[in-house]
Amino acid sequence: MATATLTSTTFLDTVRNPSVTVRAIRRREQELTGARAHALAAATAVHPAPIKIALGCAAWFVFISWALFASADWDTVLPVAVVTIIFAMYLGGLTWGAAMSPDVTPERKASRTFQEFLDGDVDIATGLISGREAMVQIIVLPLTLAVGGTAIALIWVFIR
Repeated sequence: MATATLTSTTFLDTVRNPSVTVRAIRRREQELTGARAHALAAATAVHPAPIKIALGCAAWFVFISWALFASADWDTVLPVAVVTIIFAMYLGGLTWGAAMSPDVTPERKASRTFQEFLDGDVDIATGLISGREAMVQIIVLPLTLAVGGTAIALIWVFIR
């Protein structure tokens, strides 16, 4: 709403005084935006660290699958290759989409430290949750996959 008011005000200034240039309008917008910069609310976005941990766990699962299952015989190479392709498409697409999406909340800071993330809140579709709760939700499934896949692979190696 503040942006609409700012834009209409600068438009009226331009109509009233034709000598006002686009450069002057941008300078005025920057001055007003700079004045609000110190009053921004805390960020509620997810810190990149939990995402990297989750991707690392999923990559570990793919590595263990190739190292222990596909190296044993040629009958298991195709299923492991299919798992790798699905992993690359699914997580690669999600990671690329997350990396390309900017934090477009104008009244909030764009980033925060990992400790601020853990101690703060995260905005999700149903409201706010704590940063620690968000980290648990992000990491539990990939970590379970990595630990379970490692356990299954080690059991398979030892009984073979």
